[in-house]
Amino acid sequence: AACTGDPELTLDMLAGRINRREAWANVPNLVYRAHGRILQTMRTLDTRLDGDGALGYGEQTYPALHQAAKVRLFTVEQSRGYHAAGHDEPRAPHAAHRLRVKPAAEVCSQMESLARRHGARAFYVRGEATPATEIDGLAHEVLARRFPVWYGRAARIRPCDPATLHAVAASGCCAMAFQLRTGSQRLLEDFYGQDFGVSHAEDVLRASREAGIFTLAQVTYPCPFDDRHTYAETVRILQRTQAHAAPLSAPELLPGAPWFERAAEFGFRFNASRFARWASAAQSETVHMGDAAGPPYRMAGWSRSRGLLARRALSSAMAELGIAQEANAHEAVMACASGHKDAEIEFIGRLRRSLLVWDAEGLLSLLASFHDSASASRAFRPFIPVLAAVAN
Repeated sequence: AACTGDPELTLDMLAGRINRREAWANVPNLVYRAHGRILQTMRTLDTRLDGDGALGYGEQTYPALHQAAKVRLFTVEQSRGYHAAGHDEPRAPHAAHRLRVKPAAEVCSQMESLARRHGARAFYVRGEATPATEIDGLAHEVLARRFPVWYGRAARIRPCDPATLHAVAASGCCAMAFQLRTGSQRLLEDFYGQDFGVSHAEDVLRASREAGIFTLAQVTYPCPFDDRHTYAETVRILQRTQAHAAPLSAPELLPGAPWFERAAEFGFRFNASRFARWASAAQSETVHMGDAAGPPYRMAGWSRSRGLLARRALSSAMAELGIAQEANAHEAVMACASGHKDAEIEFIGRLRRSLLVWDAEGLLSLLASFHDSASASRAFRPFIPVLAAVAN
């Protein structure tokens, strides 16, 4: 069976009928085989985002939480879908992925509910395409309720207002991940399909760091049209903004995206039938081109070895700038909640090394520190805005 729409409702209903195949016809957004035919159920495009997310952490639904076996970092959702996709993102048919936003007051209430029921104080707010007004709205809602938390989130650069990031930081947001992609204005517009300027990206990243937020600038490199000039432009913006971390990845082809539908135009080469076989057997949601067992597509003019050498060159340049690559917003929130503010990279490095070599004792020590801090009450620090002043 395959889910063809928003999975929240579909997978929940399917789980309750998984052993009763005759009841699958009542599950929306489902394609499955029965009686030698392929059947498709009704399409349901909208799933409401309201409701108490704490209900999903009941003892029967999530026993690990009640057995002290869950990392006490909780995810809450502020938005789902998107309205301005780039060339690397699938075009959703029938508006199935249109942007839906949960009001800031409801998000804050869900966080408070998790705090009351499970002692939660550390969160990841999901919804990369959340409008800047709603990001700012959640920050002011948290401040108005005097609710002390740590949280991280992903955000898009285009709608982000640098002037609001000090209030966002004051509300407890300690990590933000931005999709920078490249430092080249030409590639940003023509290849990635973005409609913001590199100068605006620089303002946002610099403002985020100056506000005290652990700032991640996610970079895609190389693409088919990268050259020494775009390489230099990417290094330059990283140098000027001094993001704390810049996770580096290669382009991903997703069915339904312009990169996939017009592959030759964007410099990609692949065999459709071989790609379909690979995708159906993939064990993970995304596999990058630089991986050892990468997907069956190539970039025109780029051999696999050349692509790996180019990524290593950019990786070395970032290391010289003191910019980490192995980090994400979830780990940064854990670091801040554990008392490692301004030393997030060291905490993340210890955490990843413990997982890599399976240092159980070291891992338990880090998690115990996080759990103790994340479950403890935290003093609220009111936000005092700095008013603009003009000298005579």
